[in-house]
Amino acid sequence: NKVMRKYLINSPVRMTHFLGEAAVECMYLVIMAEGAVSFARKPTHESFQPEDAGFYAPREPGYLKYLSGKLGNIEPEDGPKFRGRGIKQLTGRENYGKYWVYRGWLSPKSFAADWWNPSRPDKAPKIPDPQRLSINIYNAVDSGGWYWTAGARDNQFKTINLKIRSAVIDEPIVKAVAIAINGKDPHTKEPKSLAERLKETQLVKTITMDGT
Repeated sequence: NKVMRKYLINSPVRMTHFLGEAAVECMYLVIMAEGAVSFARKPTHESFQPEDAGFYAPREPGYLKYLSGKLGNIEPEDGPKFRGRGIKQLTGRENYGKYWVYRGWLSPKSFAADWWNPSRPDKAPKIPDPQRLSINIYNAVDSGGWYWTAGARDNQFKTINLKIRSAVIDEPIVKAVAIAINGKDPHTKEPKSLAERLKETQLVKTITMDGT
């Protein structure tokens, strides 16, 4: 509630979309870090274990390889280190750097704005504790609120609240919100898990918009 007030997710319909998307992104607020396998199939996998003792470093190469060279990731371990965390699965060294600056954990003068072009590890933000987003409840939720408001590249870094123009929970609006958060699948040209996002958002509506 504190985070939703902070980021003006302060109407029943805005709350509905925020929580409906979170249900998909982090498995009903259960998983605060992106895993190496399906949680439904292997919930005890090491990638889902708490990171209280330090961020997860996979023993085998290849995990989150698809993130290599993206979102400010330039070093071999950046994909796993800056994997999706929090209720909106904040991902990539670029997004972590922005959020760390926002929270006052990192000085914007300590790194170059375009450290990945060309790749300059010495000019990249130094973030030794990315697990802050998975082990602290407030950070996990606040990072999602920040991303919703100012971090979504696919929404031109504008608040996703602007996509919610109706109190009706239907596929077009859920689709617009999903695209703003995650963009489109390059193969289907649709947001990933659209049917699931619509289903979960409609379920949340029965609680947050009861009687509306």
